[in-house]
Amino acid sequence: MPRSPNAVPTYRLHAATGQAVCTVRLPDGSRKDLYLGKHNSAASKAEFHRLVALIATNGGIYPTGSPDLTVSEALVRYARHIQSH
Repeated sequence: MPRSPNAVPTYRLHAATGQAVCTVRLPDGSRKDLYLGKHNSAASKAEFHRLVALIATNGGIYPTGSPDLTVSEALVRYARHIQSH
């Protein structure tokens, strides 16, 4: 029997970078690692608690506004924005 996914992410150490990391579920069912800052720092723990609250209010899913942009897509959007003003 497969394990059910954990709705609450786990605060853990990413050994290669020394950062705190947690894995969240996205609306499409995939997972994404979010880096929170230096492991065991007050800032990384505060960010983790903010993420847990955000995920709890969204039914265990990390909300995403839109797909990630590439740098070139962001530059094109910025250029259009500048030209329109």
